[in-house]
Amino acid sequence: MRATSGRAIGTRCLFIYDEAINELQSLTVMYPAASAASDSLVELYLEKKDPKAAIEELQRSLKASSLIYGDRSKFVEARYQDLNRLAHLLSESRELDAAAEQYLFLLRYAPDSALLHNDYGNVLLEQRRRDQAITEFNEAIRLDPSLSSTHDSLATCLGRKKNVD
Repeated sequence: MRATSGRAIGTRCLFIYDEAINELQSLTVMYPAASAASDSLVELYLEKKDPKAAIEELQRSLKASSLIYGDRSKFVEARYQDLNRLAHLLSESRELDAAAEQYLFLLRYAPDSALLHNDYGNVLLEQRRRDQAITEFNEAIRLDPSLSSTHDSLATCLGRKKNVD
C-alpha cells in the first residue's frame, strides 16, 4: 500500500512539474526576452534532471534578449550570470567545444576574472589542450593567488605533461 501511495505522489509531482513547465513555456513564447520566466524554466529542467533542456532554454533566452541590446557589453553585463551558467552547464554536459567558446566570449568582456580563467582552463584540460590550460591557470593565479583549486588544477596539468618541477 505504501509503495502505491509513494508512486501516486511521485506521479502527481511529475504532473505538477509538467504543468509548470508548460505554463512557463507559454510565457516565454509570449515574452521571449523575459528572463524571469526563463530562469524558472531552467530551474525546473534541472530539478527534473534534464540539463539538455536547461541548456536549450538558456540559449534561447540569451539569444532573444541579446536582440534588445544595441551594445554587446551591456547585454553581457545584464545577463552575465546566465551566460556563465550556460558555460558551466555545457561543461558539465561534456559539450566541451561549446563550453570553451562560451568561456572565451565571457573573457572578452571580463578579462580580469580569475574564476573565468580557471573554469576555461578546466575545459581546456578536459580537451587535453594542456599548454593552453596552463596559460589560463597561470593567468587565474596572477589575478587571484588565493584560488587554491587553480593551483591544484595547474599542478594536475603540469603532472600530466610530466613537468614535476
